[in-house]
Amino acid sequence: MLRITNISKSFDDKNVLDSISGEFLPGKVNYIIGASGSGKTVLLKCIVGLLKPDTGSVFFDDMNLVTALFNQRKKILREIGMLFQGSALFDSMNVQENILFPLDRFSQLNCEKKIERVNFCLERVKLSGSNKLSMSELSGGMRKRVGIARAIALNPRYLFCDEPNSGLDPQTSIVIDKLIKEITVEFNMTTLVVSHDMNSVLETGDSIIFIHQGKKCWEGNREEILHSDNTWLNEFVFAGPHQKMLRDKIENRK
Repeated sequence: MLRITNISKSFDDKNVLDSISGEFLPGKVNYIIGASGSGKTVLLKCIVGLLKPDTGSVFFDDMNLVTALFNQRKKILREIGMLFQGSALFDSMNVQENILFPLDRFSQLNCEKKIERVNFCLERVKLSGSNKLSMSELSGGMRKRVGIARAIALNPRYLFCDEPNSGLDPQTSIVIDKLIKEITVEFNMTTLVVSHDMNSVLETGDSIIFIHQGKKCWEGNREEILHSDNTWLNEFVFAGPHQKMLRDKIENRK
């Protein structure tokens, strides 16, 4: 289980996160949502160790990543898969080489077993046979799926996704959402998604934390979010061009 307690973070004199706590369970797609600048990506970076919080703890089971020694941190980080907002694939490498990258760095598998793992991951994201394709030959959705394949290459216990649908059309976004949900359940991973895409949240959000101006203002699931009386949450959820679609979802679920 992944648990955070009282995470706070400031940059210079700007308080970005204010004492945020929460639990994220295995086999579930857990969301952190909020408007741009609310602090959700900073929170994600604190959780995965890219930033050190000013105060608070990040527990992977009973191990506090914030205070862990180097070897302890290394062990935890090997259990983490990360899907970055822009996929963060290496343009100089082909599909297979990108997925091999974490395997070459962190696994003890021989060459044959590594290729077997690459092929398994590509099959799981429905890209079998794409090993030798270059990055320039991939669509946006394909790049995201290669990013997911690389993220699960080491069979992680934890999967972190930063705006996984950024830059994708609605149909491709649905494919990515479904894939993240499927592998979360299949491998019993603890998945944490940072997003402001309410379509994704309402389709796959098993648990949701809403951050407003650096504070946790609401917590619940995708059914409860549609009936909340939290003013800030409602302003966020029902803002923009998808307002009618979301209200229709409410009526259909009554």
